Amino acid sequence: MKKVFILALTAALAACSSTQEVSSSDADAKDDIGYECKMVRRTGSNVPEKVCTTRQQREDTEKKSKDWMQKRAHHGNAAGKNVRSSGDGK
Repeated sequence: MKKVFILALTAALAACSSTQEVSSSDADAKDDIGYECKMVRRTGSNVPEKVCTTRQQREDTEKKSKDWMQKRAHHGNAAGKNVRSSGDGK
């Protein structure tokens, strides 16, 4: 009975230690689309989160951010009200 338990435990541990191999074609495909992962801390959290994106997603995000900033610079603040600077004390 003891030998059966040890054999079962060994088989279970061997199954857990197996790894998934990535084929070279998968790795090449990821390189072609610029797949990249980074650890990012979201605003309000100190816990890093893994975020993976493609080159196209990063370019789209950058373009949207630039467009948003240009729109805000051209049209003023989002509410359309005059905002006093914090340094004038009034």
